[in-house]
Amino acid sequence: QFSTEFTSSLYKQSTTREAMQYLQFLTTIISSDDAASANNINSKIPEKHSNSETKKEPTNPSSEILNKHVPFALTRAEAFKASRWNKNGTSFFISLTVLSLFVAFCIIIPLFYWRIEDHYYISSILLVIIQMYLYTGIFITAHDAMHSLIAPSYPLINHYVGMICVQLYAFFDYDLLLKAHNDHHYYAGELHHDPDYHEYQYDEEWKTIIVWFGGFMKEYMSIKPLLFRGWIYNLLTLYYEYSHLHTNLFWSVPSILSSMQLWYFGTYLVHRRTHGNNMNNEHNAFTDYSKSIWYHLFTCYCFGVHYEHHKYPYLPWWYLPFVYKQRD
Repeated sequence: QFSTEFTSSLYKQSTTREAMQYLQFLTTIISSDDAASANNINSKIPEKHSNSETKKEPTNPSSEILNKHVPFALTRAEAFKASRWNKNGTSFFISLTVLSLFVAFCIIIPLFYWRIEDHYYISSILLVIIQMYLYTGIFITAHDAMHSLIAPSYPLINHYVGMICVQLYAFFDYDLLLKAHNDHHYYAGELHHDPDYHEYQYDEEWKTIIVWFGGFMKEYMSIKPLLFRGWIYNLLTLYYEYSHLHTNLFWSVPSILSSMQLWYFGTYLVHRRTHGNNMNNEHNAFTDYSKSIWYHLFTCYCFGVHYEHHKYPYLPWWYLPFVYKQRD
């Protein structure tokens, strides 16, 4: 049993450092004497799930919880599962691979090796598509860090990988994103509570899309990212004399397209009710089983397998295809 006083005092304090210390403490316990008992608690992924479940499974603090800054208040059993799935460092290796590809294709190549004047526009557009996919990839990596899935046994490494990813993506505040994403899982699909959900009732779907995307961007955009991006844009165009076309095409456009990709495939299609989905489950999340796993992989890193993600938040994105295969 965890100390009630220790848990209570920690929960009242909102510092990431203390939350990480608690996660390290939890991981140490479950990886030693309590590992066997934790393994017995829902240790196997159910091969079937029913959409008719009415009882909502708590994803936010209850008795065995972490500080609100620790992703999704993982229970001891869930933290153990996260460590078990990543015991060989697969998530960390995949994260470093995505980061390395991002640095290569989105920073080094456009800055030092590629000039749009020297290449055909078709090849430049292909590079932009690759960059868009890698921008999405580093955000998904940051998302896994919010779930403590990059390096479950090393919370500081997990935290800094997530922080680096959101800085590279758009200079976002990682702690604010972490809190917002926690709220998204706790209040999934609840208007005015879920920061990702802005579905107002319109007969025309295009109105729903515009209003929802606008509300979504309003939740996460602030003056700091805009100022940083503006400063870098002027630095590239004025000081280093990159053309405006080159800077916009290989820096501004991929990140904007990526935000639309993340929202459309990772939020809108998987949480909408009015135009398409019949969600009758406790997580207000939807998975389109008519699409292949390759479709989900290339559209948004398996984010379309969203019901399973909400049901098993301790699984990294690359493991969702294995759960997807176990559906009815």
